[in-house]
Amino acid sequence: MWSAEPGIELEGWQATLIRAATESILITDKFGLSAAYPGFKAALTSQARNIISPPGTDDDDETREMRYALVDPIVGTFRYHIVATVDDGKQLSGYVCAQQSGTADTGSDGKYVRHLLKPGGGLPVPLQRLSETPLAPSLTLEADATGNPRGLSDTSEWSAPTEDVFTGWQVQFETSFNDPFEENLDELYGKCAAWENAVYPGIPSTISERIIEDSPPETLPSYPGW
Repeated sequence: MWSAEPGIELEGWQATLIRAATESILITDKFGLSAAYPGFKAALTSQARNIISPPGTDDDDETREMRYALVDPIVGTFRYHIVATVDDGKQLSGYVCAQQSGTADTGSDGKYVRHLLKPGGGLPVPLQRLSETPLAPSLTLEADATGNPRGLSDTSEWSAPTEDVFTGWQVQFETSFNDPFEENLDELYGKCAAWENAVYPGIPSTISERIIEDSPPETLPSYPGW
């Protein structure tokens, strides 16, 4: 589930790129690069690919299915908040706060294991233009039978783009890039902390707390969806 600071349009093309890259990074970490969104693998620089999916760990379809089978089902809600975007004409950068305290692993005993933590910061997500006039994503949210945008269904299942939104862009991830946020990190940390306190008040601020619960955490709608 996504939110953003005032003035940042979550369904605009800039936030769409940032959301797609951020979610693809999460998916790669959990299930492997081949499970990421269309075009993400090709959009990574070789250096970024070696960081996000070290050599020898990339999956073919068979390995991917094995990984799915081995990973405990994840329930609940991943939450992200865009606090800043910068577009200098060559590079689009977003600064994203991330919270996974609203998710849990499903144990073999049917219990739900949560790890509560306020990271206190965020992740810079830089994308480099490959040409002077790259294609910007043109995704629109189609209405379903109830009139709600797809991704906001009552089942609250994960929604994902079905087309390549990375055309004309290169995802740099944690490689060499111009970091427009470096001089304002204290301000950005403060915005992340304020957002975290609003969505998850009362959880630890410095260390992770592991708790086991009988019921799963709430699964919120996949806003704004794809």
